[in-house]
Amino acid sequence: MLFARSSWVVNGTLSPEQTRGRELVEALGHCGECHTPRNVLGGMKRDAWLAGAAIPNSKGRTPDIRPETLQWTSNDIVAYLKTGLTPDYDSAGGEMVEVIANTSQLPDSDLAAIAAYLLWVPEAEVAEK
Repeated sequence: MLFARSSWVVNGTLSPEQTRGRELVEALGHCGECHTPRNVLGGMKRDAWLAGAAIPNSKGRTPDIRPETLQWTSNDIVAYLKTGLTPDYDSAGGEMVEVIANTSQLPDSDLAAIAAYLLWVPEAEVAEK
Protein backbone atom coordinates (compact mmCIF):
# COMPACT_ATOMS: atom_id res chain seq x y z
CA MET A 1 0.00 0.00 0.00
CA LEU A 2 3.04 2.26 0.45
CA PHE A 3 3.23 2.96 -3.28
CA ALA A 4 -0.42 2.51 -4.26
CA ARG A 5 -1.88 5.47 -6.11
CA SER A 6 -5.40 6.14 -7.28
CA SER A 7 -4.34 8.60 -9.97
CA TRP A 8 -2.74 8.29 -13.38
CA VAL A 9 1.04 8.58 -13.47
CA VAL A 10 1.00 11.48 -15.92
CA ASN A 11 -1.70 14.06 -16.36
CA GLY A 12 -2.54 16.68 -18.91
CA THR A 13 -4.94 17.38 -21.72
CA LEU A 14 -5.28 14.24 -23.80
CA SER A 15 -7.09 13.41 -26.98
CA PRO A 16 -9.49 10.45 -26.84
CA GLU A 17 -6.80 8.31 -28.54
CA GLN A 18 -4.16 9.34 -25.98
CA THR A 19 -6.63 8.64 -23.17
CA ARG A 20 -7.13 5.11 -24.50
CA GLY A 21 -3.36 4.73 -24.79
CA ARG A 22 -2.89 5.85 -21.19
CA GLU A 23 -5.41 3.23 -20.05
CA LEU A 24 -3.53 0.55 -21.99
CA VAL A 25 -0.01 1.61 -20.94
CA GLU A 26 -0.54 2.62 -17.32
CA ALA A 27 -3.29 0.21 -16.29
CA LEU A 28 -3.89 -2.81 -18.50
CA GLY A 29 -0.38 -3.17 -19.90
CA HIS A 30 1.42 -1.86 -16.79
CA CYS A 31 4.44 -0.98 -18.98
CA GLY A 32 5.98 1.08 -16.20
CA GLU A 33 6.58 -2.03 -14.11
CA CYS A 34 9.57 -2.94 -16.26
CA HIS A 35 10.38 0.32 -18.02
CA THR A 36 10.56 2.57 -14.92
CA PRO A 37 13.43 2.58 -12.40
CA ARG A 38 12.72 1.69 -8.79
CA ASN A 39 13.63 3.34 -5.50
CA VAL A 40 15.40 1.53 -2.66
CA LEU A 41 12.08 0.20 -1.34
CA GLY A 42 11.03 -1.13 -4.75
CA GLY A 43 8.52 1.56 -5.65
CA MET A 44 8.53 3.03 -9.13
CA LYS A 45 10.29 6.36 -9.46
CA ARG A 46 7.34 8.17 -10.96
CA ASP A 47 9.50 11.17 -11.85
CA ALA A 48 11.46 8.83 -14.17
CA TRP A 49 8.36 7.28 -15.76
CA LEU A 50 9.30 4.92 -18.63
CA ALA A 51 12.98 5.97 -18.45
CA GLY A 52 14.30 2.39 -18.54
CA ALA A 53 15.42 0.29 -15.60
CA ALA A 54 17.77 -2.43 -14.46
CA ILE A 55 16.49 -5.95 -15.00
CA PRO A 56 16.47 -7.80 -11.65
CA ASN A 57 19.03 -10.62 -11.43
CA SER A 58 20.57 -9.62 -14.76
CA LYS A 59 23.20 -7.31 -16.18
CA GLY A 60 20.71 -5.94 -18.70
CA ARG A 61 18.35 -2.99 -18.72
CA THR A 62 14.91 -2.42 -20.12
CA PRO A 63 15.03 0.44 -22.59
CA ASP A 64 14.01 4.02 -22.03
CA ILE A 65 10.84 4.30 -24.11
CA ARG A 66 10.31 8.05 -23.81
CA PRO A 67 10.22 9.61 -27.29
CA GLU A 68 13.24 11.89 -26.83
CA THR A 69 15.38 8.80 -26.22
CA LEU A 70 13.65 6.17 -28.33
CA GLN A 71 13.05 8.50 -31.29
CA TRP A 72 10.53 6.21 -32.99
CA THR A 73 7.51 7.33 -34.96
CA SER A 74 3.97 6.24 -34.27
CA ASN A 75 4.24 3.76 -37.15
CA ASP A 76 7.49 2.38 -35.68
CA ILE A 77 5.83 1.76 -32.30
CA VAL A 78 2.77 0.13 -33.85
CA ALA A 79 4.92 -2.13 -36.05
CA TYR A 80 7.10 -3.15 -33.08
CA LEU A 81 4.10 -4.02 -30.90
CA LYS A 82 2.65 -6.01 -33.78
CA THR A 83 5.75 -7.84 -35.07
CA GLY A 84 8.48 -7.50 -32.46
CA LEU A 85 10.79 -5.91 -35.05
CA THR A 86 12.42 -2.55 -34.40
CA PRO A 87 12.80 0.06 -37.15
CA ASP A 88 16.38 -1.15 -37.70
CA TYR A 89 15.19 -4.80 -37.91
CA ASP A 90 16.41 -5.93 -34.52
CA SER A 91 13.93 -8.08 -32.64
CA ALA A 92 12.34 -8.11 -29.21
CA GLY A 93 13.99 -10.29 -26.61
CA GLY A 94 13.57 -11.43 -23.03
CA GLU A 95 10.22 -10.76 -21.36
CA MET A 96 9.24 -8.45 -24.22
CA VAL A 97 8.69 -11.51 -26.43
CA GLU A 98 5.68 -12.42 -24.27
CA VAL A 99 4.46 -8.83 -24.35
CA ILE A 100 4.61 -8.79 -28.17
CA ALA A 101 2.71 -12.10 -28.28
CA ASN A 102 -0.11 -10.27 -26.51
CA THR A 103 0.09 -6.82 -28.12
CA SER A 104 0.15 -8.41 -31.58
CA GLN A 105 -3.42 -9.54 -30.89
CA LEU A 106 -4.68 -6.00 -30.23
CA PRO A 107 -6.61 -4.10 -32.87
CA ASP A 108 -4.63 -1.49 -34.80
CA SER A 109 -6.66 1.25 -33.09
CA ASP A 110 -5.33 0.18 -29.66
CA LEU A 111 -1.75 -0.03 -30.96
CA ALA A 112 -2.11 3.46 -32.42
CA ALA A 113 -3.48 4.65 -29.06
CA ILE A 114 -0.46 3.21 -27.23
CA ALA A 115 1.83 5.00 -29.69
CA ALA A 116 -0.08 8.28 -29.27
CA TYR A 117 0.28 8.06 -25.49
CA LEU A 118 3.97 7.14 -25.58
CA LEU A 119 4.72 10.04 -27.93
CA TRP A 120 2.79 12.40 -25.61
CA VAL A 121 4.39 11.41 -22.28
CA PRO A 122 7.23 13.97 -22.11
CA GLU A 123 4.79 16.84 -22.63
CA ALA A 124 2.75 15.78 -19.64
CA GLU A 125 3.28 16.66 -16.03
CA VAL A 126 4.31 13.77 -13.81
CA ALA A 127 1.90 13.37 -10.93
CA GLU A 128 2.98 12.66 -7.34
CA LYS A 129 6.67 11.93 -7.47
